[in-house]
Amino acid sequence: WTLRYEILFYSFFALAIISLRLGVLLLCVWLSTILLHFFDLYSATDNWLLGTMSSAWNIEFMLGMLSAFFLSKNKLPKPNFFLAASVFTFMFCGAMENLEILDGTKPLARLFFGVSAMFILISLVEHERSIGLTIPKVFLIIGESSYSIYLMHLLIIGITYKIMEYIGVSHMLPVWCTYIILFISAVIGGVIFSMLAERPLLRASSQIASTISKKNRSKNA
Repeated sequence: WTLRYEILFYSFFALAIISLRLGVLLLCVWLSTILLHFFDLYSATDNWLLGTMSSAWNIEFMLGMLSAFFLSKNKLPKPNFFLAASVFTFMFCGAMENLEILDGTKPLARLFFGVSAMFILISLVEHERSIGLTIPKVFLIIGESSYSIYLMHLLIIGITYKIMEYIGVSHMLPVWCTYIILFISAVIGGVIFSMLAERPLLRASSQIASTISKKNRSKNA
């Protein structure tokens, strides 16, 4: 269900690549609708497009762009401190949601989670470029497969659980053990899908784009 927000973001960003002025204008309008909805000044739940545009879930896109802009212009002092504080804040928000003190679907939760995630990202990038950061290969592989994991995890979790039910272990295991199995299966399945489908498609599309570009250059020459 979150793909609708990603498609919206990529559409606006594509327009910004085609026309910077148009893209900036649309992004400003988009940000305005988000802020109006956040402060309960505007609601468009009866219209799917306006409802998607004004949703608080889009705050995280804005925070992601803000992270990139900040890192391109500034340095974050004491990245280790900010990393520890932001990880603690993120986990604290998760605990509050589990205790039903914080409603994870509400705009305020999106802001809390989004800002803490933003500082986690900024802290890690600053740590990497100023101090150095060694990433184990397994995490690099998972990172490269993150989009496939995102797209496929629900399907893989469903299939895995059906298999567990079929062989009769789903009701024998404690909940935490079932969760770990489903989590691992989703990650492994997403990595496999990335290797078998996503990466070959990316290579093929890159080759097609390169061929078209070469043909255009030869025609212009």
